[in-house]
Amino acid sequence: MRGWLFLFLSAAITAPACESNHHALVKSSSGGQSSRAQGGRSAASGGFAVIQQGGGPAGGSAGRAPDEPPGSNVLTLLHGVVDAGPALVCFVRGLGADATALGMPQPSGGLEYGQSLVVRAVEGADFAADALEPVLITGDLELVSGLDCEHALAMARQAAAPTGAAEVLAVGGSAGESSVGGAAAQGAAAGVGGVAGIATAGSGPQSSAGAGGEGGAPLPAAPPLRVAELPAIPAGTLSVGRSALFVADGCIGGPAFVAEGDQEACGPGYAAHSPTLSAVLVQMSRSAQFGRLGLQVVHASQATGAVNVIAAQVPSGSGRLFIGGSVSLGAIAPRVPDLSYSALDYGTSSDAWQVEVQVNGSTIFWQSWADILADSGRGALDDGKSYALVLLGPSLDFSHAGFWNPRRIAVVPTDP
Repeated sequence: MRGWLFLFLSAAITAPACESNHHALVKSSSGGQSSRAQGGRSAASGGFAVIQQGGGPAGGSAGRAPDEPPGSNVLTLLHGVVDAGPALVCFVRGLGADATALGMPQPSGGLEYGQSLVVRAVEGADFAADALEPVLITGDLELVSGLDCEHALAMARQAAAPTGAAEVLAVGGSAGESSVGGAAAQGAAAGVGGVAGIATAGSGPQSSAGAGGEGGAPLPAAPPLRVAELPAIPAGTLSVGRSALFVADGCIGGPAFVAEGDQEACGPGYAAHSPTLSAVLVQMSRSAQFGRLGLQVVHASQATGAVNVIAAQVPSGSGRLFIGGSVSLGAIAPRVPDLSYSALDYGTSSDAWQVEVQVNGSTIFWQSWADILADSGRGALDDGKSYALVLLGPSLDFSHAGFWNPRRIAVVPTDP
C-alpha cells in the first residue's frame, strides 16, 4: 500500500483549460522550504511538501516571490494521471464522516490528459473554512451524464466493483482511516465520502486485449468506471490570494492495469494493487512584464529524476534559451520566472523551435511548441504573461507500449 501526505511548509505562502479526505495538505511555517519524497528520491517543492509513505522532506524553494502582492484566489487542476483517460472532477467538502460531495462533475465531457480546469470557487464550499478533496471519475463518462457529484460518485464506485462492493485500496493506513500530521481522519465506509482509498478496477487506457497477468493468465477486463480520490487541500490553503496549481499524477491501478515496464510508466513501487496516485501542489508566480514571456517548470512525472528544461532551435545547437534547471519531482522552478525574453525569442510560434528536457546534460525528450499548445488545448503564448510548463507521464527514456498515457509537457497560465 502506498499513502501520501502533503505538508504546507512556507510561511511566505500560507496566509495562500476550463473554468469553473482523507489525506491533506497541511499548513505549517518552516521558512519557505518544502519537499517531496517519492520512491526513495527527494525533491524540492514550490510551496508544499508531498511526502509519500516512508518518505521525508528535503529543502527547496517556494513558488512565489516574497514581494509578490496577493491577487485573486484561483486553483488550476491539471490531469496528469498516467493510467486514466478523460476524467470528470468532483470536489468533496470536509473529511471522513463529514465529507459531502458538492455540485456537478466538471467539465462537461471530461478533462483530457494534459489539460486543466480553472476553479475560482466551489459552490457550497468556503476556501477559508473547508478542506476540499478533488475526486476524479474516469471511464465511460456517459454512464454518469446528468448526475450530480453525490450520485455520480456512488454510481462510479458501484460500477468499479466486480461484485457490487467496490474493491478499495486503503492509502496511508487501514481502510477507512488515514493519518494527517498525527491526527487520524476517519473515512466513511460507504456513501458520498467513500473510503480513504481508490476503487481499483480500471477505466481509460488499459492493457491490450489478451495480455497476460501473473503466470500468463489473461488480465481481467476493466470495469466501465473508476474513482480516484486525491489528497485533500486543507482549509485556508486557497484563500490567501495566490494562484495554485494542483497536478494529479501517478497511476490509479487495478487488476486490468498490468504490463511489462509499468513501474517506468507509473513510478517506483507501482503494482495493480499498489497505486502511485498522488498529486503535486505548488504556488505559481504571477510575475509578468510587458513585452516579455515568463516561464516556470513544474515536475510531475513520478518515474523521472531531476531534469533541465530549455527552449532550443532545431537543428540542435543553433540557438537555445534556458528555462529551468535541476527540477525534481514536486518542484517548481525558477521561483520567479526570467522576464528577459519574448515569445518570439523562445520561438513559441516557430516550427524551428522546441522544448527539450535534459538529464545529465543529454536531451532525452522534446516536444515542439505547436504540439505542447495543441495537447494542452491552448493557442499562442502571449507576451506580458507567464506560464508553467508541466512535465507529465512515464520515464523520459521509456518506449514500451501499454495502458499508460504518453510522456508530455503541458502548459498552463500562472495567472489564469
